[in-house]
Amino acid sequence: MTKSSSVTKSKSSGGPQSDDGKKIALRNSLKTGAYSKLVVLPNESQQEFDQLVEQFQRDFYPKDAVEMMLVREMAVITWKKLRSKSWSTTTARASWQRKLLWKSFFPLTLCLQI
Repeated sequence: MTKSSSVTKSKSSGGPQSDDGKKIALRNSLKTGAYSKLVVLPNESQQEFDQLVEQFQRDFYPKDAVEMMLVREMAVITWKKLRSKSWSTTTARASWQRKLLWKSFFPLTLCLQI
């Protein structure tokens, strides 16, 4: 590939250009939500997140804008950690269900496993 063709190709693949395309691309990292710019995912409750932030504010008494920002950041990290635990629990449960289903159809595999 020549330099000019790689430059041309990179210019044409610079991501979405339209507002709708950018909104769609914003949701690309929503599988687990760990790296999403959105704090509250579409399937989560904004009200529950707001309650968490309010609880942190009551617990930590932020005195100024910097402390308020730090308290909110702690709430965001806690929210994402709770999401992660929920996601991994759900994933583990699904994995066990698949294994149990497999073993119910093929009970001899229990004897053959090393």
